[in-house]
Amino acid sequence: MDISKRIKPVSVQLGHKPVSVQLGHKPNVLAGHRVSSMQLLGNRHEVEIEHEGGIYRLRLTKAGKLILTK
Repeated sequence: MDISKRIKPVSVQLGHKPVSVQLGHKPNVLAGHRVSSMQLLGNRHEVEIEHEGGIYRLRLTKAGKLILTK
């Protein structure tokens, strides 16, 4: 089966900028992918992340640390 038929581009909002991603394939873990905390949080101190049916919260503390909780 041609994998290109299963990969669908999806637009998501990270901060104030829309980003296009493709779902349906495993990413190359060795290649890595870096997203800045500003891209995720924007001008907020907390963002919710949906992962495998659960909701996680990424929070920026007053000390500038990031905390991820379920």
